[in-house]
Amino acid sequence: MTQSQKWEVFFHDEFDPEFDAFSKDVQDELLAVAVAVRELGPAADHPHAEATQPAKVQTKSSKGKK
Repeated sequence: MTQSQKWEVFFHDEFDPEFDAFSKDVQDELLAVAVAVRELGPAADHPHAEATQPAKVQTKSSKGKK
């Protein structure tokens, strides 16, 4: 079995204040999605990630939606 390529995942510094304003549950969910995307690498797909531009991925979370 070959190991898939992992991605480097980070939150932009400008997102820090918004992240800090989320409840702990939402923060935990966002971090869990980031870990899943990191581990899945290019295999990450809906519902965890969608391509937004070449070499960029937008993560998805179901927590915190109204």
